[in-house]
Amino acid sequence: MIYAQLPFLQKSLEQFAAQQFQCDRSRALHFHNLEHSIQVVKATKKISQSIQLTPEESVILEIASWFQDMGYLRSFDDHERASRDIALEFMNRHQVAPRMMTRVCALIMSTRRTHNPQNIMEKILDDACHYHYASPLYWSMATKLRHEWQDRGITYTDEAWLTCLRTAFKEHRYHTEYGVKAMTPRKEITFTTYLEYLGSLN
Repeated sequence: MIYAQLPFLQKSLEQFAAQQFQCDRSRALHFHNLEHSIQVVKATKKISQSIQLTPEESVILEIASWFQDMGYLRSFDDHERASRDIALEFMNRHQVAPRMMTRVCALIMSTRRTHNPQNIMEKILDDACHYHYASPLYWSMATKLRHEWQDRGITYTDEAWLTCLRTAFKEHRYHTEYGVKAMTPRKEITFTTYLEYLGSLN
């Protein structure tokens, strides 16, 4: 792949993602939708600004950030593998270098909940995937996620849902310097808001 072709590849990524999310299954993705994918891409770029990455690494990260949750269009239970497969289809079509394809696939698979980020690129993508914890719109996003799960037959009482979110907040950690210094304080504000809301229910 020639890096001068990057603007074309970026446009192709945007168009491909938009097309994928036009399918009928996307209607059930109230949270893991095109808007979420775009926000992960933006967060990846923001987090990467202060990190010395090669041009190739930047391309790999951008491709992975577009595809990391696209697998929800095919599978809820194994969406990382489905995301990898969709990314492979795109990369083969656009003749991305095999070594880059291998790294993109590894990055996508590193977003599994059971995996602890091992290198800077995995840390950047993991922090970007959790951008919503530090967002002032988090509670709106959480409502969309709850709605998405309800459509799958997974329901929570209000108390159980809030407990689930509280556990997620307590267990989560940002990994990059930007994540720790800039996103963690905003996440703490979101968590404090949660505690206030929890208190209002009692």
